[in-house]
Order: sequence, then structure tokens, then C-alpha cells
Amino acid sequence: MKNYITFVLMLSASFAYAQRENEFQVRVGLGLGVYATENTVAYAVNTPWGPFQFSETTNDGAATVHVPIELRYELIERLNVGLDMKFGSYIYDPEEDNTGKSNGFASFGIAAEFTALNRPNSRIYFGLGINSSGLKSQEVAFDGNNERVVSEAQWRGPGIKINTGFIKYFGDSHIGINLNLGYDAHTFDLKKLSVSNNTQSVNFSNISGTLRTAGFDMALGLVFRLR
Repeated sequence: MKNYITFVLMLSASFAYAQRENEFQVRVGLGLGVYATENTVAYAVNTPWGPFQFSETTNDGAATVHVPIELRYELIERLNVGLDMKFGSYIYDPEEDNTGKSNGFASFGIAAEFTALNRPNSRIYFGLGINSSGLKSQEVAFDGNNERVVSEAQWRGPGIKINTGFIKYFGDSHIGINLNLGYDAHTFDLKKLSVSNNTQSVNFSNISGTLRTAGFDMALGLVFRLR
């Protein structure tokens, strides 16, 4: 009888550990994304016959490196909600001359996850998130008078991510690894386009643009279980 009671207590403790009610997680990693891109730029020109607008669309591909930071809280059993943050940059084609070019993006959003497999030290989850992202690119060049000219573009727009992941804790510790794979899509609108030198700056208000990106990203990092 004593052995049976001990077994039941051990089983109950193991079950409670697997559930981890009201658990709070912090995840940090390093990621890589591969995207198909569609960039549409529209030009508005005033003519003697009235305004005229024409556009040009180009399709290409892009890759990113980024640092994802995720916060998760177990709202109810098997359902986690939280915040997503991502900081990174697009990778330039190494075969081109990228002297003076730089870019960076930041993404902030909310997410929900369903835990499909819940074991004492491992989990498999599926998630859905929406976000708002900003992208800034800059190019520095020199004109014929050897004067520094800076071209800058700023983009912003919504995004969506559908992902799945695997978490594995190191034994009974509060630290583990997190592997995440997902479909990631964004629609950026051109908010500002300017060219400036040491004496003046010109904003091109007659130019509008939309940049659409869609593809897959993956991230590998650490997860810290704080509760």
C-alpha cells in the first residue's frame, strides 16, 4: 500500500510538471529567412493635360538574418499568448557592389500558440501571429564633385506569421532549446524617400511604393522558463 501511494504521488508530481500552469517563457534566438519579393513603385507627374501616374513592378528574392525575442504566458491549458519582437537586416547580393549600403528592420506583434504535444521536458506547438514592421534602407554615394549624397527610404506595414516549433528542456532545469519554423509575410508601404547632401534635402512626395515579401524563416535559440 505504501509503495502504491508513493507511485501515485510521483505520477501526480510528474503530471503537474508537464502542465506548468501559468507558465511564463522568454525565448531568444538567431534566425534566417528566405523570401520572394514584389516591389511596386508608382510615379505621379503633373502635365499640361492633368496629373499622370505610371508604375513599375519588379519581382525578386531576398534573405534576412534576425534576432527573435518572444514572450509567452499560458493563458489556459495548452494555450499560450504573448508578444513577438524581431530585429534584423536584409542580406545584400555579395556579387554586387554594396559599398555604402545598409538596412535594418524591426517587427512587433502579438501571437497565440496551441501546445499539441506536452511532455515533462519537451513540447510541440503551432502558432499564429500578427505584427507591424518597419524597414529602413540607406545608401551613401559621392557625386561628380566628390560630395557625399545620402539616399534613404523608410517603409512600414502589417505582417502575419504561421509557425510551428519544438521546445526541449535540459532535464529539470528552467532552460531549454527552441526550434521554430514558419511562414512569414509582410506588406510594406513607402513612407518616406529622400536624397540629401551637405546643403539640402529633397523629399520625393510624388513617389509611392509597396513592397510585399512572403517566405519562410527559421530560428534556433534558448528558452527560459521563469515560472
